[in-house]
Amino acid sequence: MDCSDGNRSQARPGAEQLDYEKIFRAIRHPIIILSPEHRILAVNPAVERLTGLTEKELQGRSCCEVFHGSKHPPEGCPVETLLRQAREDIVEMPMEALGRTFLVSATPIRGPDGSIERIIHVSTDITDRVEAERALRARDEQYRLLAEAALDIVFVHDMDGRITYANSAALELMGLDEKEVIGTHISEYLVEEHI
Repeated sequence: MDCSDGNRSQARPGAEQLDYEKIFRAIRHPIIILSPEHRILAVNPAVERLTGLTEKELQGRSCCEVFHGSKHPPEGCPVETLLRQAREDIVEMPMEALGRTFLVSATPIRGPDGSIERIIHVSTDITDRVEAERALRARDEQYRLLAEAALDIVFVHDMDGRITYANSAALELMGLDEKEVIGTHISEYLVEEHI
């Protein structure tokens, strides 16, 4: 990536000039400079580590092919949103070819006439978070199924005592609908001598 000449900031008196090439290479998140046709022009070392390919091996290839194993952009592609709707977006994207999930943004570099000349594609790996959320949802579903099967009354409440869940046995005993119970305070259903 050539970041010389116009890509170095004009230093203010007493300020050090910024070396954008060094900054680009130092960022730990994968960054790709793309053409409007989705062709890879430059990558930082984080992309090389992620893909196992060098910048030279990636240059000229379609990002769709490298990261999604496809000739076409995936649904919700932030680069497509930028090009078609002139709107910057940050989206959660599974990158099938890598088996990982990323939070991806696309930012334009515009020419003097305002047209998009390059696109800065920045990714943050959120695979661990996505897997943890999936495991949490699965665990919550298991607890819900267990609570529904219980003949005992089961309430779940938040730290403020507001009910977030009541099983079928509890609703049946109280003769109430779930909508009537969720959000109410647990103290409304406790008998004083049982506290």
